[in-house]
Amino acid sequence: MYDLVQRLDPDGVRALSRQAFGEMRATGITTVGEFHYLHHAGDDDDFALDQAVRDAARDAGIRLFL
Repeated sequence: MYDLVQRLDPDGVRALSRQAFGEMRATGITTVGEFHYLHHAGDDDDFALDQAVRDAARDAGIRLFL
């Protein structure tokens, strides 16, 4: 898992999260509690990966508790 995480960029995180959230939404789930091991992209002020997860939830139409 950590090897994959090191290779992900915000676009990849958004795509994977969108797929997972979309599948959840399709089964009737309306809210997801998301805890992830993604860290800031090398800068403590860079929240691009967090934003990608938020955008994916919005795209999928699911509520997110991050």
